[in-house]
Amino acid sequence: MDLDKAYRFLDELRHEIEKTPMDFKEFHFNITMTFGIEEFNPRLGIESTINRADGKLYKGKQGGRNRVVK
Repeated sequence: MDLDKAYRFLDELRHEIEKTPMDFKEFHFNITMTFGIEEFNPRLGIESTINRADGKLYKGKQGGRNRVVK
C-alpha cells in the first residue's frame, strides 16, 4: 500500500489499541503505540528503508509518543 494509506491504517490501529482497556491481575491500564513508516524505494534498498522507518519511530517517541510518523 502507499504511504498515505499505510498512515491511515496505522493511525486507526493506534487509536483502537489506545482505547482498549487492558487487565493483568489487579492492574488496569491502557497502552499506546508509536509507528515510523517509510515507503520502499528500490534505489535505497531494504536496509536503508528500514533504517529510515526506524529513525522516524524514534522521532515519534521523542516527540511525545502515541503517533504515526511518516
